[in-house]
Amino acid sequence: MVTELNFLTTTNETRKRILDLPASEIKYYLYILLETIKGTNRELTRLFLAELISLVDVLHQLHERNNLNRADSQSESETNELLTTISNHLDQLQHIAGTHTFPAQAKIVVLHIIGVFAGVVLGIIGGFAGALIGLARGLWNYRPVIGMLAGAFAGNIIAGAFGFRTPKKIFKDSLIRQFKFGLDGLDECLEHVQKEHSPALFAANKIQPFSFYQNEVEAEIKTLFDTDEDYNEFMEQEVSYKINTFMASFIGVSLLHGCVGHHAYIKITIKNSEYLIELSPEPADTSEEPAQSETRTVMGKQLIEMLAYHRKLQETNAPTPGYIITKMKAGDNDCFSYINKVLIGTSQNGTTLHRFADMDVMGQFVGTAIEALSPFKPNFFQQVRSVDKTEHDSSLSLSFVS
Repeated sequence: MVTELNFLTTTNETRKRILDLPASEIKYYLYILLETIKGTNRELTRLFLAELISLVDVLHQLHERNNLNRADSQSESETNELLTTISNHLDQLQHIAGTHTFPAQAKIVVLHIIGVFAGVVLGIIGGFAGALIGLARGLWNYRPVIGMLAGAFAGNIIAGAFGFRTPKKIFKDSLIRQFKFGLDGLDECLEHVQKEHSPALFAANKIQPFSFYQNEVEAEIKTLFDTDEDYNEFMEQEVSYKINTFMASFIGVSLLHGCVGHHAYIKITIKNSEYLIELSPEPADTSEEPAQSETRTVMGKQLIEMLAYHRKLQETNAPTPGYIITKMKAGDNDCFSYINKVLIGTSQNGTTLHRFADMDVMGQFVGTAIEALSPFKPNFFQQVRSVDKTEHDSSLSLSFVS
């Protein structure tokens, strides 16, 4: 039972239970929900924590059931029972948080309507302002037309997004916003888990379990080593990888460098072979000097886990045009969020790099506005676990490249 006295201790124990789950996007949203309530010890958050603990326990049971690797009818029935229980716990969490009641949904609809109107108005204004700024930059770089068009488009999109999101920031409680974000993400993840355990009509459409991608990556990496002994030694030794960023451009226009933040990616090198983890239609140009860089050291087997999890995430987070238009939101669900999903999903702290480090005046304005409208503070994802030399990320260094 969660009480006022044991709330903090229980929160920390639950965090460990979440980290003990296998690599998955679910851990990212469970972390968000736990982090949301940890500083608010009241009846609602205690009820929420108790229900969250029950959900985590059933997720562990599902993982144990999957490890049995049984395919008989009894096992299938037990799995379906667990999936139903998981769905019931999610319903209870939504009920306790009050995010999916009729009044709450009606309020969201009203805020959406206001947001659309504000987005259109601010989008037009932002388009004009962006065109002027882009023209000025373009004249300086002898590309006035491209600068003006790119600036107009960027200004329209960015200002429109601000207009759409501002009503929620003003009229919705920050706790409710974080609850809603975490529960909606968890709902999508659990729906994906349901599909993973449902028989597909066509084999090509079957959603694969994480173990499928882990075996796939292990087989690929194994070919880089001369012997099994070398490969096994790599799996158990400490290996470094980098989280890098560079100044992002908007729709591929370099004139807007310094205006729209950083693009983040993870760079892993194994036996002179380079692997990237990022949310981008095209791979990052790693020959470009990073603007920020963070070095971490983990066991070789955790690098395998990260690469496998990245492939698993492509089922739900592939950067298709549809995903970019409907899902991506600067500050909430972008390239930095993707990196944090991979890190938290493999039981590591989120990155300490910044979306808007060393921006010019326009970039600082855009960055401040995006961070102000986001449900999360910039350091929200940085304390997933306490620093422990014997556990996953055994060393960390950070550098800002000038």
